[in-house]
Amino acid sequence: MKKFLVLTAGLLATGTASAIEDLHFYFGADLAELDIVSIENIGADGDPATPQTVRGEAESSMIRLRGGLAINENLALEVQYGFEGDDTDLTTSPPQVALESYLGVYLVPSAYLTDFLQLEVPLGYGQVEFEGTDEEGDRAYGLNLNLYPLRIFNDEGSKLISLSGGFMVYYRGDDDRVDGYNLGLKVLFGNDD
Repeated sequence: MKKFLVLTAGLLATGTASAIEDLHFYFGADLAELDIVSIENIGADGDPATPQTVRGEAESSMIRLRGGLAINENLALEVQYGFEGDDTDLTTSPPQVALESYLGVYLVPSAYLTDFLQLEVPLGYGQVEFEGTDEEGDRAYGLNLNLYPLRIFNDEGSKLISLSGGFMVYYRGDDDRVDGYNLGLKVLFGNDD
């Protein structure tokens, strides 16, 4: 929790933190390719300092929807929802596992690196469920970049549409982890820019 607060304070301090006169909403949709890793302890090999573990890996994908409320230019509250992108296929290597559902709630500090490039750091809680498994939830975090193509050659260009991409840890438990890359679009509502 301390790391979360320090990181959030640092990102807000580096940004301009200029207030947006009205609250603004955004909506995004993207495709995420997921890696699933689980570590299972199968006993010790005789030395208590080196427990024996087995690492299991699988892949999945999802279509992720996200919506947020921008409190100011550098901070937003965001909800993410994901649903199945691929069917289960255990004959591949690594096996493909279908996602049943994903839900995440995040505090998203952000900072503009240039007039057309914004860095977001979602920090929060994610809950995932795959076909044939129980639903699990724990801490989640990531890095996301928004590219505003209409601002690349014109500083006054619109920020209403951006291309977004990044890396997220959608769930990280003690023995399991679900992470992956995402690429999609984000649309801002209620902004005159």
